[in-house]
Amino acid sequence: MKIYQIIYNSAPSTLSGGTGFGVTRISEGTPKEYMETVKNSSALRTYKAGKFNIASDALVKSPERIFEYPVGYYYKVVQVKEKPVYVLGRLVNACFDHSFYVTGKYTRPGNYVAHVLMSEQPFDKKVFSLLSDEVKNENIHFIPKDWTPSQANAEMVELMTGKPNDSMPVLSDESIDFPLALDAKALDLLFSYRLALKENKAIMVSLKDAITANIMANFMNLLPDSLVKDATFVINHQEISYAQDAKISVVNEYFVGTIYPNLCTHIDLINDNRQKDKVEEIWRPLMEQAIKDNDAVKYNKLVNWVFSPMSDDCLGLSSDLNEALFNYSQDPSLFTLATVDADNEILKVLSKYAATGGVT
Repeated sequence: MKIYQIIYNSAPSTLSGGTGFGVTRISEGTPKEYMETVKNSSALRTYKAGKFNIASDALVKSPERIFEYPVGYYYKVVQVKEKPVYVLGRLVNACFDHSFYVTGKYTRPGNYVAHVLMSEQPFDKKVFSLLSDEVKNENIHFIPKDWTPSQANAEMVELMTGKPNDSMPVLSDESIDFPLALDAKALDLLFSYRLALKENKAIMVSLKDAITANIMANFMNLLPDSLVKDATFVINHQEISYAQDAKISVVNEYFVGTIYPNLCTHIDLINDNRQKDKVEEIWRPLMEQAIKDNDAVKYNKLVNWVFSPMSDDCLGLSSDLNEALFNYSQDPSLFTLATVDADNEILKVLSKYAATGGVT
């Protein structure tokens, strides 16, 4: 799997030869159409801070305060030459224009850095570990690592004033390790997302900015593999309404709009205001235990079951019968008549399970 990198920011010279905002870094061999897609789509390259703001003078005195600004991430699918291309990006506020790194004097604020990853193949869910500051992948990470606006910051000086180039490596997901993490908020979102999918509406998630990226990284890692490709999202969404080009809009405390529940499914993880059901009651403890045991095989079987129709079909059964049916589906030797009451309902469910080929 090839993942091409593109950097977009304001610089004295871009790869197209102009001054100002443009593509400044790419991987060797990046298709020209990918570069054009980033240049022509504001949704892939524009940073928004919402209600949050720090005065320019304060940033000059304390450049480390740039990290107080929310960081934007997104995962989208765009059409390039009528083919789907998978796009994962990070947007950070760089504040001052490129001239600041030469003269030390700031003029206009509003500079930002967009680091965009693009692939013609769907991302493996471990790629989303890039969102997490709890998982360190030395071979693959967003650039810059440090975006403090300071002439003492060599990384930013090079990015803002260096010559544009195509020396960034083409990335691969082969060297990424992203273990399952017992993240309560990510599990909250996982079960709420399951219910939200049934409503077939846009999904808006409210999360505190400081914890959002880690939670979303873990959420994507907890999803069944079959659902990752379509779980598109925008983090730090600051528009008036939900994102038109992603399934999930994640908003923070600086969101400038209004959430209308009749237009979308709202999952409020700031105030823990979300819908819960018996499926969560039955299966969440088993999933949490599998994560604690570092048993990824069992966890994946459980989450596939939870997102399958079988979890709803069995809601009228007891927790014990639900678990017995799950055990039967995974290993028939675990399922004996001694473990189940003589119950016509379980027999009906088993018949349906057998007729549909089961859930793996």
